[in-house]
Amino acid sequence: MTGENTAVVVGATGAIGHAVIRRLVRRGLPVLAVARGKDSLDELAAAHDLVTPCPADIGSNEATEVIRAALTGPVRMAVFAAGLPVRGSADSIDPDALAAGSNIKVGGLLRLLHAVRDRLVPGSRFVTFAGSLGLEPRAHEAGPGAVNAAVFNLMRQISLLYGPRGVTTHTLSPGPADTPRLRRIVAAVAAERDVAEQDVWQEYVAQNSLGRLPTADELAWAVRTLGSRWTVDEVICDPDTDRAVIEWTHEKTKAGVVLRGDEWYHFDPETGLITEIRAYYASPQAAGLDRLELAGYPYAERGYAASS
Repeated sequence: MTGENTAVVVGATGAIGHAVIRRLVRRGLPVLAVARGKDSLDELAAAHDLVTPCPADIGSNEATEVIRAALTGPVRMAVFAAGLPVRGSADSIDPDALAAGSNIKVGGLLRLLHAVRDRLVPGSRFVTFAGSLGLEPRAHEAGPGAVNAAVFNLMRQISLLYGPRGVTTHTLSPGPADTPRLRRIVAAVAAERDVAEQDVWQEYVAQNSLGRLPTADELAWAVRTLGSRWTVDEVICDPDTDRAVIEWTHEKTKAGVVLRGDEWYHFDPETGLITEIRAYYASPQAAGLDRLELAGYPYAERGYAASS
């Protein structure tokens, strides 16, 4: 890769990884595409001028150096989109397979981090997909449940380490998606339960309010539009009056817009719960208004200077 800003996508030849790459290159961002299959990577690179193939097995520590050696400039986004190659309930899953799945999705996440960490800059994004089974386990999917729970935990730890450097971490958990991998999982679950595959598929569909499962391209859209970052710049607390105020900055990075403001909080002295929030935004004065204030707020009752 040249010394320009770039993205790294692990699991590049899978349904979700490929969709993410299509979205990124449309924005003009060069992508280092990482996957095990050299032939599939070459096909991907032939279809997209901004894609550089990087054959590597993310389940091996050697992948860290392979990825690192292919980078020469800042990494604006690193995406881990490798799928989980295990399925089955706690009764049927091979314990070694569960360990292998953890090695790929948890260990692989760390290998990607170690490969790109020296090239992350303020504003860089570190992104992964974690199945909702890590938060809401099901009886017949021990691997996705246990491994994705570990991913959520690890990403939180990474955010604590890299947040002070201005690097944001994003764990996308859209629930089941309509991909070939999910269809293989459905077949395995149906076989274990001795039911029709369509019945299992409809159980997944029923979990989504759309009445269908999201596509890989819809998940890729979420990665492409990661363009909003909030920072709390100042915090002042007054325990004697059960009040606090924060100043914040909202960077809409995709739109190139910065919005600043503050929020006042009142707390219930008994429970500590918030009873009131007042938000103020820095913006030009609205023409045509003779009272620029919070509509309906009891200024006079609260002791504010107020005219009729």
